[in-house]
Amino acid sequence: MADRTYNLTRADIDLAYILTEHVTTANINLANIVNASIINTATDTLSVSQQIAIQEQASTPAPVASFGKIYCKTDGNPYFLSDTGVESRLNISDIEASTTNYFGIGGLTASFPILRRCTINGTTGSITNGATGPDLMINSTADTSPDQSLIAQRVWNGVWNDVADFQPLFPGEIRPQFGKCYFDTFEGAQICHSRCQKSVIGIASDTYGFGVGVSDELTVPIAVAGWTLAYVEFDNNEIYECGDVLTNNYNGNLIKMTREEIKEYPERIVAIYKRPEPTELWGPKGKEIQVNGRHWVKVKS
Repeated sequence: MADRTYNLTRADIDLAYILTEHVTTANINLANIVNASIINTATDTLSVSQQIAIQEQASTPAPVASFGKIYCKTDGNPYFLSDTGVESRLNISDIEASTTNYFGIGGLTASFPILRRCTINGTTGSITNGATGPDLMINSTADTSPDQSLIAQRVWNGVWNDVADFQPLFPGEIRPQFGKCYFDTFEGAQICHSRCQKSVIGIASDTYGFGVGVSDELTVPIAVAGWTLAYVEFDNNEIYECGDVLTNNYNGNLIKMTREEIKEYPERIVAIYKRPEPTELWGPKGKEIQVNGRHWVKVKS
């Protein structure tokens, strides 16, 4: 049978690890390995030209107690066999270091989800590809538009707070002013300019952990659920209590509503007061945002 050759790069480090940690030379037919060498996964840098050739076989081999096996079957795919006889296919992607980095789940065509490295703008949510990007997207076409879906029973540890919906900005409106209240118009969102303004839609958020809608330079993330940081003003140095009801004032900040306003305009309740944020910076280490004297409020859903 013909040998099948696979190019190894750093992305295939798991295969190298399996070779060095789970397979001993006593269980490798050295006659079927070409240009192979022991790889230290902690210190070695793999050359793009480094190759391993494994002879194809028609059927699954017998397991060996305490050892795993790597082999190539005649369907053209590599497999790993555990010492208990559990066979799993190894998906190895051919990755060029000079282009984007990606990992294909089941294959590398548009019919399979591909996890790609990218850079996501922390303010606008816009996506750019990059071999050194710290973020991830599911995309099968090598562009900057995620085109695959994801579902899970639960998603844990989203350390940021609220849910935000990206809304179009009014033409000529400057970039989003986080912590300010916006109202809606046919042409887009604007910062509020009158107290308890009609069509107030919420607070521009830079604390959201989940964003929906199209995110770019022409949109503003409006908090629609959860807790966010907002600018709050106080009438006559009044101290607000946790639970006080807030609306917008004439410059887009939040202010305590009167009983008459609550009764007459309940749809213009923007948030419920929580507390001041005492620190200058907030957020995970290395990703902090400026607080600028803002306060925590619970967004009206």
